Amino acid sequence: MAEVGDIYRCRVLCLANDQTGVNVLHYACIGKTGTGATDAQIAIALDTAIAAAYKAIIFNGATYRGVGVQRIKPLPVLLEATTVGNAGIGTSGTPPLAFHSCTLVAWLTGVAGAKGRCRTYLPFPSSTHMTATGQPDAGLQTSAGALADLIRQFGIAGTGGNQNTFQFVLYSRKLGSTTVVTTKAVRTFFKRQKRRTYGNRSDQVPF
Repeated sequence: MAEVGDIYRCRVLCLANDQTGVNVLHYACIGKTGTGATDAQIAIALDTAIAAAYKAIIFNGATYRGVGVQRIKPLPVLLEATTVGNAGIGTSGTPPLAFHSCTLVAWLTGVAGAKGRCRTYLPFPSSTHMTATGQPDAGLQTSAGALADLIRQFGIAGTGGNQNTFQFVLYSRKLGSTTVVTTKAVRTFFKRQKRRTYGNRSDQVPF
């Protein structure tokens, strides 16, 4: 069961052919009622909140697979709880852009400088939503913004009187500290992941 102060690493998994797209998000537990939520319930709640919005930003040949959540603080790190209950294909159109191309969302906090911001590379966009000048069109920017809002605003997991409240944060592995994300910015350009290889560890389906 989650306790106030716990930090969770959440992995969102998408697949396309022999490629995987994994977005890593962090949430801090800031409230508990009753016995709180199990890790499996946290995974199901996040998956339910974001699945449809993820499918809306990936091309029709890609698959939204599901969510894994893992308590990483305090130690010991617990086993990951996963769910694929809302798995399904993308709905953003075909054909895809190159698989290393991503829709970019920036996360901003009240802290200045690089330590106060982060980014998420949303995988597998469709070329249907690329403008003549090579930018994400208004439809994709709107869909990505809606997904980003759902990620940032995700807050409650559990059932009945046994629930936890969560807050979306940036997590520093070096310091073990968190910073609350206050807003998002969907960038008006595509970004590519710099390190891409085929058949390596990062291309193995984790769940």
